[in-house]
Amino acid sequence: MADNYLQTSESLDNVTDAEIEWLTRQTDAEALESAADAGSVVEGEEPLVLLEHCKECGGCVSVDWEVHDGCQMPDGTRQEYVWFHDEAGSMDVDALACLMQAFLKKFRPTEVFALTWASTCSKPRLGEFGGGGFAVSADNIEWFSAHTLVQEAATRMKHAITERSEVQPDHEASPDAPAEEPPGSGS
Repeated sequence: MADNYLQTSESLDNVTDAEIEWLTRQTDAEALESAADAGSVVEGEEPLVLLEHCKECGGCVSVDWEVHDGCQMPDGTRQEYVWFHDEAGSMDVDALACLMQAFLKKFRPTEVFALTWASTCSKPRLGEFGGGGFAVSADNIEWFSAHTLVQEAATRMKHAITERSEVQPDHEASPDAPAEEPPGSGS
């Protein structure tokens, strides 16, 4: 038996305390489980973005992240960043895309967040390696698959080869034409 993994590592830079607090609440497993059991969040509280994902999959989703101190800025401050990662292969990238879209709508409506991942397998099975990614804004999520991108490129290349082979340049001799003598052979 083989095991499949999805691995990712991406940062959300320059996060504020309010953004960290929101992400903490949105990804709190206990709050999600409680809301899923109750069928909704407590009245008056902000909706939990991942609640629908919990309901759909029958359990809580996995979105691993942690806050890190960034580099020292010229003014002496440090900019924190959120590190989204998953080495175990269990992150729900659909949930993360929805979470990030809600985050951008609330905090950064003019920004885009992008994430890529690697899909790997513990055994060298055909078609089990690849990856993908998404780019998300407050209004849109676009998905990318390594397999699809490679297949589209291969199709374009095959099409170009076919077109080239259908058109013979004028300078090529037809197979039935007599061979030309090389220049300077002097006949």
